[in-house]
Amino acid sequence: MEEKGETVSIIRPKAKFKINYIKPCTEKDKKIANAHISVEKPIDIAKLGEIFSKLSEGGFRNVKVLKNLGLVSFDFEEKSITLFEGGKILIKKAKNEKDVMRTVETISNLMKQYQFLSE
Repeated sequence: MEEKGETVSIIRPKAKFKINYIKPCTEKDKKIANAHISVEKPIDIAKLGEIFSKLSEGGFRNVKVLKNLGLVSFDFEEKSITLFEGGKILIKKAKNEKDVMRTVETISNLMKQYQFLSE
């Protein structure tokens, strides 16, 4: 049975992020999601990429910074993630909605820890 895509909008005001949608991924039993973290100014993608590169023990791998496109892409656990300087996040290969939420919260918390986001 083919699963139909659905749009889910989840706003977490205290966390300052919004999940715009979660849909079936091309990979079986996986999800793709679009989220947005509220940022006051464009994210310094090069600096964030450098920090993610140092966090391989925390599950971050294959970090690639494309400064001319304003994005950093990386693998986190089994997921492929693209983070844009304006705060947009694309997540591919998530297990489910809970996995998407946990992933966005992890990224948001790291960005706060390294002072890319205000409290």
